[in-house]
Amino acid sequence: MRNKSAFPIQHAQLHVIEGDVSDREKVSEAISGKDIVVSALGTNQIEGDEVFMMSRAMEVFVESMKKHGIERVLAIGGLGRASHVIQWSAGIVTGK
Repeated sequence: MRNKSAFPIQHAQLHVIEGDVSDREKVSEAISGKDIVVSALGTNQIEGDEVFMMSRAMEVFVESMKKHGIERVLAIGGLGRASHVIQWSAGIVTGK
């Protein structure tokens, strides 16, 4: 996440990391030891080719997921910051 202080949900089982999805080392470090990768990439503040950026980010995620043996990803890209989507996503992560 570019600015984790903008993410309104906190939970003991949810770890939000600030960074750049194109930084392979940061992504690998972030998902190491995790069960699932949750991607909520949006395009509202991206300059350039949004589709390329989102596709490239997924390539970075999958590469790191294979490295760490992670088989599940929840991707909800392009939905912006709609509060109902964030609540729905949190329900999946937290089981509530």
